[in-house]
Amino acid sequence: MRRVIAVLFLVVCQMTGTHHASAASTNLRLVAQNFNVASDRQFRFVFNVSDDQLRQELGESNTATVTVRALAPVTTREELTTALGSTTPSESIAVFGALTRRLERTPTGDFVILVAAGRGGLALRADGIYPIRLEVSVGGEVRASITTVVNLFAPTATFTKMKVSLLVGAPAVSGRPATQPDGSIALDAAARLALENLIAIGSAEGGPLTLAIEPEVIDGLARSASTDDIELLTRLEAVMQRHESVQLPYVPFDPSSAQRTGLGERFAELLVAGRDVLDVHNGDAPLNSQAWVARQPLDTDGVDLLRANDVKTIVLTPNASQASGSLDNYLKTYRVGPTVDTSLAVKSIDPSFAELLTGDRKSPVVDAARIAASLILSRSAVEGSGGDVKRLHAVLGDTRGEVPSVQVAIPLLLALDRAPQLNLVGVSRLGAVTADDSTTSLPTISRIDLNANRATIDEATSFVRITESMLSSQSPLRYEWDRSLLILNDDRFDETTLDSYVKGVRSRARLLRNSLTIPDGLSFTLGSREGTLRLPVRNESAEEVTVGVEISSAKLLIRDAARVITIPPQGSVDVVVDVVARANGRFPVDVTFTSPDGSHKIGQTIRIGARVTAISGLGQLVTGAAVLVLATWWVAHWRARKRRNAVEKHPAIR
Repeated sequence: MRRVIAVLFLVVCQMTGTHHASAASTNLRLVAQNFNVASDRQFRFVFNVSDDQLRQELGESNTATVTVRALAPVTTREELTTALGSTTPSESIAVFGALTRRLERTPTGDFVILVAAGRGGLALRADGIYPIRLEVSVGGEVRASITTVVNLFAPTATFTKMKVSLLVGAPAVSGRPATQPDGSIALDAAARLALENLIAIGSAEGGPLTLAIEPEVIDGLARSASTDDIELLTRLEAVMQRHESVQLPYVPFDPSSAQRTGLGERFAELLVAGRDVLDVHNGDAPLNSQAWVARQPLDTDGVDLLRANDVKTIVLTPNASQASGSLDNYLKTYRVGPTVDTSLAVKSIDPSFAELLTGDRKSPVVDAARIAASLILSRSAVEGSGGDVKRLHAVLGDTRGEVPSVQVAIPLLLALDRAPQLNLVGVSRLGAVTADDSTTSLPTISRIDLNANRATIDEATSFVRITESMLSSQSPLRYEWDRSLLILNDDRFDETTLDSYVKGVRSRARLLRNSLTIPDGLSFTLGSREGTLRLPVRNESAEEVTVGVEISSAKLLIRDAARVITIPPQGSVDVVVDVVARANGRFPVDVTFTSPDGSHKIGQTIRIGARVTAISGLGQLVTGAAVLVLATWWVAHWRARKRRNAVEKHPAIR
């Protein structure tokens, strides 16, 4: 009897449409829905409420009901906005209700209601975009409600599809490189979260996406020894190998300023380095090297540099297009350039959609349905006015070209992928410009001056390059240092941050220079005019090092004073040189290390001592003469003494 009363009460509520809007709150949360519904299938809504007491009542009370109301279909984006924002919706054209305690529950406790799209459910007569209002009531009083939207279509209907792309970029534009000043790899919390969110979106059903991932961060993860970083990279690669990636420079480097300051070659170098990294990690997935995602404002100077680097399409995020003003139609392709042949295609992300995809959203599932429905309505409007739907292409993304809200992007991806009126594609499917495309202009901007710290960067680059020439061509330090030098060009650096990175990269190079040593207190002694010096040079580093050695002294004539030697890691090599002494005594000998080509000095000159005890030719002559005089005197003395002894012994004298 109680069950019969409850059912009769539910029927009366549905028929009369009685509800108390003043009592309804906005704590009904739509967890999931099928946005695209064929007219021979069913609607599915998963919902819950934030109030614990109400949730308990919905699961237990015989008077707790959910009512699904279909409102009149909308035909424009304006009507859709009104329907979703109204607290007093228009009259229902179809109604379905059920006791909430009888609904299926998910493992997390959410309520699931299935409604037939036809007789016995919501009997809607025509295809279209329908606002759907869900209300939960207890005892006839509406306690919570929410309005969403669905795309109803005949299962046999065919459509000319409009292209749609969803841009997912990471990490944050305001972030910092993964490589730290000391060369270690440390991804900050914001960048790690951005990559986790990108992986979540990229692993969801639907696609393809267009990925814009900073190459330096990928490269940093690849060089990291951290197990967490390795695991993160593995999951990131799986996503990259599934979706299209768009090229980015190794680190952010403003093309407009680069063109004005004559740094076009450096921009090209960073672009090539970025493509190389993406190529290594994206498997067989396409790498779009003809598109540029502008996260920051861009002007005509930047366009000229992009054109010189074979870019054909520019995607302006709302953050980048703010200086250009709003375009009149975000589905159209614009062109920028003096002629059609030299023009680049320009697409701009609709800021109203970007707002729905940015940050934490109160009703993300509804936001996703709203975006998909708006695109379908815009497509229908163009088709209804005789326009060419095939020329339309909407690019979606958040306001800065970063990772969209995961809670919005995942249901949106599914809605776009399954909508028969839409074709989810990569940005590479943007068509080439034609004479029919409207022209647009970009204002001159001065966001950043890349020349401000150029002298500091160039000096550090020269210092490291000279040191790098000492390394073996197979040394992993070459790659690490090359990447560190590229990082110095990051246009997000302020003077303080750049200074810390410059000091870090110079310090690592200086360690290699300082690893070349000779024994303390080393000295030489030459005992003759010509001799050999043996100079032991030790390499204290873990790298094989090739270095020039120059020995000089004012008192020595040195044959082949400059030598190039290769010293194994933690090893030593003796440098042997032939010398001719120019004088006797003690005097200094200078030892200088140079780059292998001898053009640059490595470190400070080392001074050692030398002593020469050799006798010159004049000294030998004087000594020989003295010996001869002494010998003559001794012989004369000996003969005189012998003569004297003989006279003394003569008999006549006795």
